[in-house]
Amino acid sequence: MRTLTLVLAALLAVTVLAPAGEGGTRPDVAAADRIPEIKERAIEGDTLERAAALAELGAITDEKRLTQFQVPQFLLKVLNDDTTNSIVRSAAAEALAKIVRYVPDSADTILRPMLTRLQDNRNESTAVRCKIAQAMAGFLDVEAVSHRTTFQGLVRIAKERTDPPLLVAEVLRTLGRTGCREGLTAVLLALKPEEDEQVRSAALEALEALLATAGPTGRGTEEMIAQLVTIISDDKVPVEIRIRAMKALVSSLRAGVNIAQVSRPLVEVLGKACEKNKEQPELAVAVVRALRRVPERSSVDALWKAYSAFLATPGAKGYEDVREAVAQTLGEYFLPLAKTDVAAGQQVAKHLLDISQKEPQGFSKAVRAAVWALGLMESRKYDRRDAVKDLIAAMAGDPDTTVKKQAQASLVRITGTDQGQEVKKWQGWYEKNKDRLGPE
Repeated sequence: MRTLTLVLAALLAVTVLAPAGEGGTRPDVAAADRIPEIKERAIEGDTLERAAALAELGAITDEKRLTQFQVPQFLLKVLNDDTTNSIVRSAAAEALAKIVRYVPDSADTILRPMLTRLQDNRNESTAVRCKIAQAMAGFLDVEAVSHRTTFQGLVRIAKERTDPPLLVAEVLRTLGRTGCREGLTAVLLALKPEEDEQVRSAALEALEALLATAGPTGRGTEEMIAQLVTIISDDKVPVEIRIRAMKALVSSLRAGVNIAQVSRPLVEVLGKACEKNKEQPELAVAVVRALRRVPERSSVDALWKAYSAFLATPGAKGYEDVREAVAQTLGEYFLPLAKTDVAAGQQVAKHLLDISQKEPQGFSKAVRAAVWALGLMESRKYDRRDAVKDLIAAMAGDPDTTVKKQAQASLVRITGTDQGQEVKKWQGWYEKNKDRLGPE
């Protein structure tokens, strides 16, 4: 036994003391202990090697080592080196953003130089400026007094929009991700129809983030909603932009906008996407998904109409996707409707039961979604007897093994018991306990 121990120790020593492989890296040594070597590669290597080394520096989280080897200052030096190409300098900006959280005292040191680079539209490349704006989103703090100048610079770029659209778009996203309320005016201005498409899309993304995190918008809310509805309702606007506008509109719920103001335009657009001989499945799926966060009676009715419209020609391209999305969205309504409108929630259950039974043979995506969604009917405020009975039937009769498994999982969630995969056990349990599944 002693001999075996000595042999293992010797092998371990050989492994630890083995010389580094080509490239000078030591995989057995932590990156934080190889900072001098990594910095050397970040200076001496070719473009790809330098970018990779800078990424390694950006992944280090040891505050003591980062400070000891002055990594923030080194990265800033690389960023400011005009003899270095944009790929390397972009990598330096990205690494800076990542290590700031571990060396918080460096934020104030690097902000001004980064802002100077960001604002230098004559000498700095758009690629590096975009990467700086993107990197700033990772550490800017709207509550920090020392960051105000940087936010003012970002807002100025977003408002004036004299820079390349690619940069303006990235700045708008940064304002949204950081929750900068001062940027809201610039974001709303960028929604105008004449704006560049990528700027408009970024403004919608920023608006969605601001509405989701920054609270009530106060003055201008009605105008903002009107702008979003106009974009959503305009058939000439690219679908991608309309989808962004839908997401922003739904986010306005968190900012205190009335649910009817959100559901009404979405329901109208969904209705148009379902018009006979003019069906737009891609748009319909997008609206159905947006409605997941708009649980109320008119949404339930609109979703069922959409399902019925896209059942007429079940195999047409994209039609099954709409029906599956409808089932998924309906399932998300059980919990909120149990608090606001139990009757509407009960209607949701009926629709899901119908979907599980009406899908033509050979189409299983919507059935699977409906069976899974029924498992979300956990509230005791609902009458769940029909749902449980149907799920047991799905276990017994559906040829799709996935449906059987999902039916069992839903039964477990609703009933709080697990009778396994034997249908007779579930049937026996149901006969004894069905009264417990009635509404309280």
